[in-house]
Amino acid sequence: MNEIKCPKCKCLLKEWKMIRVETLDEHVTNPNGIPSKKMVYICSDAKCLSRKMGVFWNYVGELYSKKYIRDMDEVIKWINNNDAPFGTFQRRANVEIYKKDENKYLFTFPIIKWFPLSGWKIRLEYRYKSNDDGDILSRKSKLIWITNKGTYHNWGYTMLVYCLKHVFYNWRQCKKSNKGNTFYLNSLKDTVKQESWHRKEWWRYCSI
Repeated sequence: MNEIKCPKCKCLLKEWKMIRVETLDEHVTNPNGIPSKKMVYICSDAKCLSRKMGVFWNYVGELYSKKYIRDMDEVIKWINNNDAPFGTFQRRANVEIYKKDENKYLFTFPIIKWFPLSGWKIRLEYRYKSNDDGDILSRKSKLIWITNKGTYHNWGYTMLVYCLKHVFYNWRQCKKSNKGNTFYLNSLKDTVKQESWHRKEWWRYCSI
């Protein structure tokens, strides 16, 4: 087994004892079964806070504790906010799957009765590639569109530009030539949604 290091102090972890702890894989494949015995690891530094708090890990880096610790991340303050040991699969997974701290909302469209995007939100989210030490090797951003009904759409920057141009162009034309025509406004709203956002063929074309 490769050397793995404590996510609190970067000292080497050492074998502690064989005990029954359930891994995520066991929980998914056999949730009602008895976990197998496996070697678990603790920090080799007896003064390390993780060891004092009774924290230990399995061979893939999944964390366990001998006692309940409220707000563990705040109490122990892991390096890079990652509670998995350096050199483990779980440390990489904590970045590639669970890292969310850079995600943020960019914009919320105002609530206007006749506006097709009324109340929608645009959220910026990131996807990462990492190694087993938790180093970020690459980062890509994507836009999440959230409708006023809470439906999520994974649409990119190309769609953002196209969609906004399309909506505002039609809106301006409507306001110029059909001022006060609520029937036309509602028809435009439905048409824009159906013809632009919900057609898979258009989305495939736009994502190229």
